[in-house]
Amino acid sequence: MADFAGIFVPPAPGLVQSSTLATVASTAELVFGNRTRLAIVVTGAAAVRFGNSGMAAASAADALIPPNTLVIFNLGDAYDRIRIFNIGASTINYSAYPLTT
Repeated sequence: MADFAGIFVPPAPGLVQSSTLATVASTAELVFGNRTRLAIVVTGAAAVRFGNSGMAAASAADALIPPNTLVIFNLGDAYDRIRIFNIGASTINYSAYPLTT
């Protein structure tokens, strides 16, 4: 799916999902809804898994997110939530928030 030219902005603070994540651990399901464009930032090496209700925990085998890099994903019609996994040997911080036009 192509994106039209636009300026995407973060939502109200209450919609941002952020916290710390212990070493070699996965978050609970972070629910955003179908067709949501997400911006994710992590302070250490991590991986993200896309899914629906009852999804398995994320693992190092999922899509990698480089440390201190903003990555943007579109959940499309297939998925409505994510889980983030800390690959590293120390605690990391993560922030995931939907982008709107």
